[in-house]
Amino acid sequence: MRPPKLLFVCSDGKARERFKRGLAAYGCDVVLCYRAEEAFRIIRTYRIDVVIFSVELQDMSGYEACRRLREHYNIVEQPAVIYSTHDSPEERLAAFRSGANIFTFEPILFDRLYYVLMLLVRGKRMMQRSMSLDQVLRVADRQIIGNDEPPTKIEGPHGMLEKSDALRWTDVLTQSVDLEQQSQAIVHEMVNLTLDLVPRYGSIEGVLAYLGDLWEGTTARTELDRVFGNEGKRFSLDVDHATTDGACALMLMFCEEILDGYTPSEALSRISADGSVNHDEVEALRRVLIADDFMSNIFG
Repeated sequence: MRPPKLLFVCSDGKARERFKRGLAAYGCDVVLCYRAEEAFRIIRTYRIDVVIFSVELQDMSGYEACRRLREHYNIVEQPAVIYSTHDSPEERLAAFRSGANIFTFEPILFDRLYYVLMLLVRGKRMMQRSMSLDQVLRVADRQIIGNDEPPTKIEGPHGMLEKSDALRWTDVLTQSVDLEQQSQAIVHEMVNLTLDLVPRYGSIEGVLAYLGDLWEGTTARTELDRVFGNEGKRFSLDVDHATTDGACALMLMFCEEILDGYTPSEALSRISADGSVNHDEVEALRRVLIADDFMSNIFG
């Protein structure tokens, strides 16, 4: 199991260093910051198991930070702890009303705090393992993108792709090869999430490398390994059968070629030329492109 990654948000520099040393002694990877807005960015970008908000932050109170966190994550998706320099019934009530899982206060006993934090980490990871892949992908897209408007156009090194076109091609492809409904949803959500993250990580390969780290130890990582194998360096395809993995890999390869500057027809020809893709999937996608060209010629 990978080390738990904790985020400690506190305006007191000495307290930040003390928490880092105290929890690192138990094998935790501790990330530090002093502003809530920076904490939200870190949570969206990295896989944080538990966030600990000090009551005193530079830009808002820890209670307000926790309330804002709960607008996007429930108590299992992103566990949160409120830390105070002293204990009082009023502070405890404020912490739990803000959505904190735990309230902790000075003096801190790091062995006990570590034990409580590990309970939260295990609960979160058990929830992730029990979710179906399409649920994981929907949650991931909502969490990672946050309040940002999802991109409608994806720009690559030499080309541009309308996300609506990519998702339409994906849906027609998965329906044409008779994938089960849940499998269709998985392929759709994986393509959607990957394209949403291309502006942030620069390429489809960069996105999948990030997701591989983010989902370590979950069902999503297992599925991702099947689609994008060999340590993130090539796609895994099934020549003989139309599968969830194959359809997903085909669509991501197809999008990658378009972002590299090829037309959709050129991209499909390049993919099918090496013979490593399923014929039925390729032909289903080819029919979609022919229909697109026909409609474009009629309506301009």
